[in-house]
Amino acid sequence: MAVELESQARQDTGMTAEEWMTSHEPRLAAIQTTQSYPILSTLFDQHGSELDLGTLFEFGLARMPDGVESLLDRLPGESSRWSL
Repeated sequence: MAVELESQARQDTGMTAEEWMTSHEPRLAAIQTTQSYPILSTLFDQHGSELDLGTLFEFGLARMPDGVESLLDRLPGESSRWSL
């Protein structure tokens, strides 16, 4: 699926994923330097500007269970914990 989405994005923008990332480096750098997104800054520290869609997808996917766990922990009562 990621390959299909990347192919569609290339058709829509006329740029490869690498060209798109390069064109957005100033914006990404500005986001990183504000320290408003510390987890995203960790990703930049680990991979620099060599991010691709696969890296971003894997990074987000690895953190998704933590978000679901946090949501479940905030639900009141044990019975509602599993009835989303």
